[in-house]
Amino acid sequence: MATESSSNTFTSEFRKISGPLGADLTRVDSSPKFTLGQTCFDTRGGEYIYLKGVASVAEGSWVSYCIAGDITAAVALATTTTVDLRDPLAVACAAVVASSYGWFQIRGICYASYLVSMALGNTVQSTATAGSMDDANTTTIYGVKCFETEGGTGTDTLRTWIQYPQAGIAL
Repeated sequence: MATESSSNTFTSEFRKISGPLGADLTRVDSSPKFTLGQTCFDTRGGEYIYLKGVASVAEGSWVSYCIAGDITAAVALATTTTVDLRDPLAVACAAVVASSYGWFQIRGICYASYLVSMALGNTVQSTATAGSMDDANTTTIYGVKCFETEGGTGTDTLRTWIQYPQAGIAL
């Protein structure tokens, strides 16, 4: 029986896209193939949004984005500074770097980047490290539950449930 892991999270058989036609979670486009801000769903209820990329993003990176008129492409790697603007957050499905386009997850089970000290069951918080979260006392991120503990060094992608994540109040 096939299982999903952090190494195949967006390519597994569990991630069948139910539309729009041609959506591929792991494809990075050099020009927009869909309307910025368009959403799609997988067969397990995961939801994704099509955005312009940002420099240094990797699969599993946290980003903040803004959807307002023509600035749907306003994407930044999530840090305590960027999440404090209260824009919604998403997790990159691929390395959708600057001047490229791709899908970012906003709801469902995913693998997202955390720092070494993230512990199971703790509240997810923003960090100064671009694209990663932690459980240190900074800004609480609502709509997120981390299901694993990071026991190594540096950063790791951990199994996470997200439901339209956004920043709360700085602690």
